[in-house]
Amino acid sequence: MKYPLLALALLLVILSGCGREDGFRTLFHEESLPSGHAVKVTSCMLVWGGRPGDDGCTMGSDCFHLEFVSNDPNAELPKRTAEAQQVFELIRPSSEQWGFTNAEVLGFKQLERTGDYDLFEFDRGTNGNWSCTNKVMSVFAK
Repeated sequence: MKYPLLALALLLVILSGCGREDGFRTLFHEESLPSGHAVKVTSCMLVWGGRPGDDGCTMGSDCFHLEFVSNDPNAELPKRTAEAQQVFELIRPSSEQWGFTNAEVLGFKQLERTGDYDLFEFDRGTNGNWSCTNKVMSVFAK
């Protein structure tokens, strides 16, 4: 009796991924910003040794990393940066509580992680103020 139940459970797990033509749908959590707009947060995680290019063994670059879908991905850089700064406020208190001096916010154009996206790197100075730099990055996976 144990094996048929195990097989049924496995079948249900496999079938739960079916339904759409392309297989799975991207998950997100909608969050409200101070501006009143809402963004779709697709990922939020604690990263050890989190800066791009780190080999994972460097201390001091641990951070919170948040990915979201931009409301206006084709806007000029100042508008995209302003949106990212509002999104950063979702993780800033946690970053400060953990004593981190940097954080990452990625702004994607669509739910799927393909094509160009904005990488906003936030750094906290010795005076406690945060600064932001931007890089345009690309994901070529389908």
